[in-house]
Amino acid sequence: MTHQTSEPPWRPLSERVAGLNGERELVEGVPDYLRPHLALWSSRSMTGFPDTARAVELLIHQNLNLNPQTFDMTQANEVVLLDAVDAALRVNRIMTGALDPTVDERTAEKRKLWLLHVRDLQNILRSAGSAWQVKQDYDGLERRVDDTVVEATIATENAAPSDASGHLRRAWNAAFGYQPNPALAYSEAVKAVEAVAIPLTIPTDPQPTLGKVRAHLELVPHKYILGIADKHGSPASAESVTKLIALLWHGQRDRHAGGPTTSPINQETAQAAVHVAVLLVQFFSTGVIKKL
Repeated sequence: MTHQTSEPPWRPLSERVAGLNGERELVEGVPDYLRPHLALWSSRSMTGFPDTARAVELLIHQNLNLNPQTFDMTQANEVVLLDAVDAALRVNRIMTGALDPTVDERTAEKRKLWLLHVRDLQNILRSAGSAWQVKQDYDGLERRVDDTVVEATIATENAAPSDASGHLRRAWNAAFGYQPNPALAYSEAVKAVEAVAIPLTIPTDPQPTLGKVRAHLELVPHKYILGIADKHGSPASAESVTKLIALLWHGQRDRHAGGPTTSPINQETAQAAVHVAVLLVQFFSTGVIKKL
């Protein structure tokens, strides 16, 4: 996806006449105008793709009592409806091998139909201004994030070593996924940065941590430069990177349970940590920070 910046965000005529412009706030939950469209999409998922209904019920631990002829979801409450949409995406991603180029011809045809169905869901959610969108890997729903941010994150994952990429992907899913886990998101964000920073800074340390990376950079800042010029035209110092690492390290307030400054990680903090981690992983994995 590409975030379109050349055109102003669209608003209904009544809102434009009233002087309202700019982006609308994203809508949480399932408002009345969205419900019938999500319900119809869910029903079509279960009638058009065999075994989806049973798998969805098992995944969300709900007996939906659906008519096998219609699979009518219009009476489901918003939590169950979103759960069902999220589960249907996951079930069919697995059944159709959504990202697997080696599937047989029959499965490939089924996948083609499913991806068209998913595209319809993407359009429904985006047009409705929903806070939810389909994940890039079609594995479920996630909170809507600006497309340029998503693309930058994907580019960073692709450039990073596999272990860092895996941690970063898990951090993103835990921070922005339909069933978020802020503590896990923050922990995985830290591990993603450790995976790229430790080999460059403290490769021989028997028990390396991001805290030790921070301490090392603060102790010998003259040994590192950035591939960005400072105001004098010389390579910038790694001080800004060190500060970001310190921010990420000290911000993990649930790391030592029971301490005087211990506090749980909330959703906003986890999301911020993931954004910081994406930048740091990009810097380390692409050589923006260099050792002299």
